[in-house]
Amino acid sequence: METLEKIYQFSIQKTREGIILDTTVLLLFLIGKYNPSYIKDFEPTHGYSKDDYELLNKIIRPFKKIIITPQIIAEISNHSLKHLFDAKLQQYLCVVVNFLRNKEKMEEHHIMFENWNDKSIGRLCSFGFVDMGMYEISKQRGIPILTDEEDLYNFSKREIPMIKLSIIKYSGYKF
Repeated sequence: METLEKIYQFSIQKTREGIILDTTVLLLFLIGKYNPSYIKDFEPTHGYSKDDYELLNKIIRPFKKIIITPQIIAEISNHSLKHLFDAKLQQYLCVVVNFLRNKEKMEEHHIMFENWNDKSIGRLCSFGFVDMGMYEISKQRGIPILTDEEDLYNFSKREIPMIKLSIIKYSGYKF
């Protein structure tokens, strides 16, 4: 899905259930909710801007919920504790916790490893447990993944609904 229009059409035709955000995209969403001026200063999102945060919000708007996994939560925690400190960390984590508690906008999904269709070591070595967990949820439930990871996007786009943030960004979208 390369345009906002295609994303909106998909959300109406296929599912409005939710959209899976990978770790980096979710970090952009959360740091933007906390304070958009920190997007450039936060190491995991330093390549993004306030405009990217606004675009992200437009992409996820038609979906009822943001879907995450326990592994994504762990990665969010690791990045946050590594790159934010003191009062800024505490204030940011308040935003994160409030987001995680909001059952109207956020849902945590988990598929037991034994129920994964693809348990191959080769794919796990290439993508890791976080990405393969998102892939399995998407494959089994038809929920799109929003990522900016080139390898995951190229691997998955033929099999599951994928959205790549930078493709939307550079597709001529005007802010």
